[in-house]
This record gives sequence, structure tokens and C-alpha cells, in this order.
Amino acid sequence: LFDFPPTGWIAMTMLAVSPLQLLYGQEARPYGMLILAILLSSAVFLWAYRGKKIFRWSLYSLTIVLGLYAHFLFVLLAISHGIYILFNDRFHLGKNFVYYLISWGTGIILFLPWLVVFILHYDFKQNYIDWTTVPLSHLALFQSWILNLSLIFFDFNDTFRYQYLLGYIFVTSISIYALYYLCKNTQKSAWIFIFCLIGVTGLILAIPDVILGGRRSINPRYLLATYLGIQIAIAHLLATKIFLDSNKKWQQFSWSIVTLALISLGVFSCATLAQTKTTWNKDQDIHYERVAEIINHYKNPLVVAHWVRLPSLSHILNPKIKLYSSSLKNAKNVTDEFCDIFVYNYKGIMKDWPPKNSQYQIQKIYDWQQEISPDNIVKSRLWHIKNHHCNSNVNTI
Repeated sequence: LFDFPPTGWIAMTMLAVSPLQLLYGQEARPYGMLILAILLSSAVFLWAYRGKKIFRWSLYSLTIVLGLYAHFLFVLLAISHGIYILFNDRFHLGKNFVYYLISWGTGIILFLPWLVVFILHYDFKQNYIDWTTVPLSHLALFQSWILNLSLIFFDFNDTFRYQYLLGYIFVTSISIYALYYLCKNTQKSAWIFIFCLIGVTGLILAIPDVILGGRRSINPRYLLATYLGIQIAIAHLLATKIFLDSNKKWQQFSWSIVTLALISLGVFSCATLAQTKTTWNKDQDIHYERVAEIINHYKNPLVVAHWVRLPSLSHILNPKIKLYSSSLKNAKNVTDEFCDIFVYNYKGIMKDWPPKNSQYQIQKIYDWQQEISPDNIVKSRLWHIKNHHCNSNVNTI
């Protein structure tokens, strides 16, 4: 993109120690694959755009398939590539744009099997994205943007705090200056590509939040393309300031210190996160350690939770503990076997259970609450239900 190797080396280093990339790279979720798809597809796109050969565009269509199967939001990246062609070619619809459309058509055809599944289960998926339209104040929205931007370089596993204000200002300032420097000191084809990479995803998600209300743009995993673009811009700024622009030794030294500070922040954050049992991106899972600590004190309890929560929770529970993910109302044969039943974050069950005048009574309720971002206060509840017709299986707790 810049034909300047130090930019690539600094960008790779920052990516390797970025706490945001660490968190999503170690999860069994598609976001690590999405990061790879974004970088690979963008590199192949630029290679195909410059070479104008069918073979290269064929490879680009394969990266589209990879990206779409990784995450549906990859569509926004592919749109940014199309906008880049239009702007860079001054809206002349030449061969490159035709090849781009053919590549996209090929990618969509190969993606059809999963697209059909997505359409058939749209109502199911809709239940898991309704939260994106929940209203959010503009102050909380702005704080979330600042906090998420800082996650590129440092992460203290905390929400927005004014005690970290200097860090937020530093990251925001260098990001803005990097984009300004990129626009003023690089070729048009380079800065247009970075601006498209950053802007298309960011604006498509942010504008509805500002105008209509919602929180589409405050989840960093949806803005990975935007953050990668900002990292590349900052890497180019640092590389050119250190190796090209600094005629004075003290300027070169100053920018070297800035680079070292950013990398050191990333290394420190990654080392801290590696020793943390639960991190902010776990959302409801953030209280699992406390939940498991209580339940594991009991000899043979039954744990009831939504099926989405059970796999993660089961890893930190004792192996002999039984798990259940359905309604208890008509499960008498199941519940009678247990003296202690724990229901975790399953309000639907607790509306009509335990029944009145039954052997089951709520023994204790545990509540947890933690703010993990300006828009998200995670609340968890664990009900301990006791069967008084059997002997207690409780250890001291």
C-alpha cells in the first residue's frame, strides 16, 4: 500500500501486542477469522486492482467467501472496496469495477448455502440483535467510542474512567493526527483506501446510532475493520517520522519514544489480561467464576440455565454436577432427584416455579452487578432452591 517496509513491520508489531486483537484472537468465535479475512481480502484486492488480471480477481472472490462465512458484517468491507474503486478511478466504471462486481457475484453464489440458513432462521437471529436498537445517551455513546478506540493499545479490563483520561486523549490525538498526516503526505490511492476501510464500517454503524438512537457502533467486534485501518495509519505515521521525516535527532528520538510507549502499553495490557480469569468482552460470562464458586460447594446439585450459558459455565463446574436447560414446571422426575437446585439468569423459569405449597422453596438469591462499559451494566442472578423433602447435600459455604 505504501511501498515502505517499516510501515508493515510496525503495523505487525502493534497488531501482535494489541489487547483488542488478543481478546478476540483467543476466543472460539469468528472474530479472529474475521480479522484475518479483512487483512487478507484487502491485500488481495489491492494486488488484483493493480494487476487487472482475472486470476487475481478470482483469488479475491475466494477471500470474499472466506470473509462472508466468518461474519456477515464482512459485507461492509467489500462495500468499502467498491467505493475505493469508484473514488480512485473518478467514477469511471472500467475493467476493475467489472471484475469487482464479478468477484462479488461469485462470492455471493458460493455463500448461498449459509445465506439460505440465515434467512430461514432470521427470527431466531433477530432475538440476539434486538439489543442494538436499545436507546443510549449521546454522552454514553461518545464515551464508548473513546473507550473502544483506546482498546487498540491499552486495556485495563474496566469501563470508561476519567482517571484514564490522559490515555484516551493520547490515543485519540495520535489517531486523528495519523489520519491528517496520511491525507497530506501520501498518494491519493493510499489514503483513500485507508479512509474507506475506516469510514464505511464506522459510519454505517455510527450514523443510525446518532440519528435514530441505538448501540450498533459501541461493540468493538463490529468495528474491527475500522480499528485495523486506524492501526495501519498510525503505523505509517510512526514509520515515516522515525525513518524519513525526522531531520533532527531529537525528533527521531521523540517519535521512537512514542512508538515504544504504544508497544509497551500493549505488552503490559496483554500480560495483565492473560492473568485475568474473566474480561469485559465476556458480558454475562463475567460472573461465572463467582457462580461456580458457590455451586461447587454443594455435593450433587442441579444447575438450570439457558442453553447458551451452559457450555461456558460447565467448564468451571465440578464434573459430577448435573446441567439442565429446559423448563422445570413439568420436570418433576428430574427435580425430585436433587436436594439443591440452582437457577442462573433464567427469569422465564422463575415466573411460575417453584409452585406454591410445594417441597421446593427459594433458599437464597445471589445478585451481582458490574459496569463493563458506559452502555452496559451486567446484572446476574443465581437462585438457590431447596427441596425440603430430602437430606441436605450442602457443604459449609
